[in-house]
Amino acid sequence: IGKTDFEFLEHKDQAIAVMENDRRIMESGQAQTLEEEVSFPDGRKAVWFSTKAPFRDANGEVIGLIGSSIDISDRKE
Repeated sequence: IGKTDFEFLEHKDQAIAVMENDRRIMESGQAQTLEEEVSFPDGRKAVWFSTKAPFRDANGEVIGLIGSSIDISDRKE
């Protein structure tokens, strides 16, 4: 909470990939559902099932991103 993916995730290449997904969704203006793979400092790997959409201001301009992710690692195994 209150951290960017780059600050939260240990593996910066994975953080960059997640942030690239966010950027692509904001630029496209379209919501998307996707799976994102990440690793944690303890070595645990996770798969997030994420739904993300552009966040728009009152004029319809994209000003950010809103989304939700759940860990589906156990289901994937």
